[in-house]
Amino acid sequence: QIHISPHSFSDLFVLSVAQGSSSLAFSGLIRIEKNAQQSHAYQKNQNLILSNDAFVDSRPILEILADDVFCTHGSTSGPISKDQIQYLRMRGLSLKEAEEVSVEGFKQQVYDKLHTLGIDKYVGHK
Repeated sequence: QIHISPHSFSDLFVLSVAQGSSSLAFSGLIRIEKNAQQSHAYQKNQNLILSNDAFVDSRPILEILADDVFCTHGSTSGPISKDQIQYLRMRGLSLKEAEEVSVEGFKQQVYDKLHTLGIDKYVGHK
């Protein structure tokens, strides 16, 4: 996400689900050049880790050279919330079903974002 002109906009949203012995590396850069005043940049990385052997390395980076911008960035990595699993289990779901529903809900964020942007019709989704 490199901004070189004023009033530019970018929005990067990356979700991942790491399971088994998978590895994920995310390095996201927002760079706002000096002349890119009044630019807006957003960056969000969320990683769901489903096994003890999975590895995630997430590095969001900001390089802001302009002094009149709006930028946010963030990263979260971790397992499914135990409270979330317990909540679903108390409503009759098995552990496996609760985990599956949680993962699907996590992934649904991507489709919701695509719908908001009006481009969901171009992406296959069950």
